[in-house]
Amino acid sequence: MAHRSKKSSLATVSPPPSEIIPDRIVQWVSNKGRYYAFESRASDGTDDNPQQILEFEIIGILTKAFLQASAKSHTIIANIGLAEIDHIKSIIRSVPNFEERGYRWPFDGPDVKFTSKDNLEDMYEEIWDGHDIDVHNIDSRIPLTADDLEEGSKVFVEYTITPYSAKKARANVEGFKVGITL
Repeated sequence: MAHRSKKSSLATVSPPPSEIIPDRIVQWVSNKGRYYAFESRASDGTDDNPQQILEFEIIGILTKAFLQASAKSHTIIANIGLAEIDHIKSIIRSVPNFEERGYRWPFDGPDVKFTSKDNLEDMYEEIWDGHDIDVHNIDSRIPLTADDLEEGSKVFVEYTITPYSAKKARANVEGFKVGITL
């Protein structure tokens, strides 16, 4: 999609997960100490078609949604199953210098946490009704509000993988271990 934003987004929809996450070869690019996922491809020597950060898609069952204004983050938790979590972990394990020991995962059993820290002063807006439409066609998406979401409903989530470095604790500053956000 030409108009995709970097935000995580979700919609109620029902294509099978096997059609949603194709196997991709991920190229991790470092910028200012952070790695960003790009689809690995051969360069044609021109800048006419620059690479964009790789987005992934998944279908799950909505467990919880925290999408109100004035929050520390906009978060949804969805049950995607252990097989899909293992698939996401296999992508994350390909990050250069990855070390599993002490890693902070956004998973709890079959649930995954998706987080956005964009526009926190407003209610999360990237929500659409995906019934009977092609969710990849932006023009066919019908906007919904966070209040329209119901726990237990099927959701389609577009997300990026964002690894982060550990931060050592200092006086009056809490540290944290290396991990990943989706």
